[in-house]
Amino acid sequence: MARRASIFYNKRLFLFPTALSVVMLTLTILFPAFMTPKKIILFYWILGTSLLVILTRLLRNNLKKLATSNRELKLQKAYLENLIESAPEAIIWGDAQRKIKYVNKKFIEMFGYSRQEAVGRDFDELLSTDLDQEATRAVTKAVENGEANQFEGIRRRKDGANIHVSIVAAPVRGQHGQLELFGLYRDTTDDWIRDQQLKKSERELRKLSKQMSDANNFKELLLDIITHDLRNPASVISGAVELLKSEQYDSEVLDLIEGSITNLHQIIETASTLSKLSVGEEISLDELDLVPLANAVAHNFESQLTGAGMTLDIYTPDTFRVRSNPIIAEVLSNLLSNGIKYASEGKRLILRLAETQGLPEISVEDFGRTIPEDKRQDIFTRNVQLLDGPKKGSGVGLAIVKRLAEANHAETGVRPNTPRGNIFYFRFKPIPED
Repeated sequence: MARRASIFYNKRLFLFPTALSVVMLTLTILFPAFMTPKKIILFYWILGTSLLVILTRLLRNNLKKLATSNRELKLQKAYLENLIESAPEAIIWGDAQRKIKYVNKKFIEMFGYSRQEAVGRDFDELLSTDLDQEATRAVTKAVENGEANQFEGIRRRKDGANIHVSIVAAPVRGQHGQLELFGLYRDTTDDWIRDQQLKKSERELRKLSKQMSDANNFKELLLDIITHDLRNPASVISGAVELLKSEQYDSEVLDLIEGSITNLHQIIETASTLSKLSVGEEISLDELDLVPLANAVAHNFESQLTGAGMTLDIYTPDTFRVRSNPIIAEVLSNLLSNGIKYASEGKRLILRLAETQGLPEISVEDFGRTIPEDKRQDIFTRNVQLLDGPKKGSGVGLAIVKRLAEANHAETGVRPNTPRGNIFYFRFKPIPED
């Protein structure tokens, strides 16, 4: 067995006098006449005095080392205690009987118990709620069997309030090898509240998504009714008009009816195309000459222009061919309607088909109030009015223009006119190769 360290023990200190004693005994035996009793007594007196001096010096040096070691241990203990006291998590130290031996400052703050109230108590009974005592005991039992655990749970404060915590529980060995229990608690109540709010928002979003899906399905159904069921009566009326014309009835009235039927067919086709856009479907693009289309749309606005006291100038080349869908007529209609509603004070509109920056462009120029630069993007958002003042429409016209631009591989926007007013444009971009 190893010798226990002592401030009085020094191997060399015990070997030195032993060796001298052996030497003195040998000399006494070999030279009895020389080694008189007085000399022997003097020798041992000198030896004892020397040993006393040496022992005193060794004792003083060892006491200094021991004092230094104790100071270092105290500093280390103070550092560890300060580290545990300053920890952001609540810490419990308990014995094998689950009795609390120590709690830190965060524990007092989190659970509301003072040290005097906590120490000596069974920590499962002190903190567990009525609902999870059995689960808590099971975890403690596992720790007692040497298993570390990390889990989420609910614990009770002194005031009876429950808090959500993340727990680390682990077995440790005490100074004499006995089993002790270590627990670390982190308050996760705020995280739990955010998680519940997130789940609530997710449920609300799912509900809203279903409502939107139902609304879209109803909208599609309504558009199907408009585009499908209206075709039949429109075709019947068209056939009746042709029959009446063949019977030599008043051609002027019949021409008026026939024109209205043509417009009705066009409206149905437009609604059908818009229904495809509303559900994200691609629309067909064909080679079109926009000149006759622009003239036809402008003709439909003659009465509105007259009522607003405005004139419309049309500048087009002989032909202006683009790859687009016939629904492009809606762009012309919405831009002209927009100009009549919001720029009537300028008394004039210009419809122009021309190339700009090497790309075909439709533009409608007005001479009303110039739109501020910071509003030129907003006006293409639904329900955003063009200018301050009385509400003149739903704000959906320019939103449709923007959506049609996306469907036709085009871009739309507005730039200032000279000397005042605005130029709304619809510019076709090159269609990418498949």
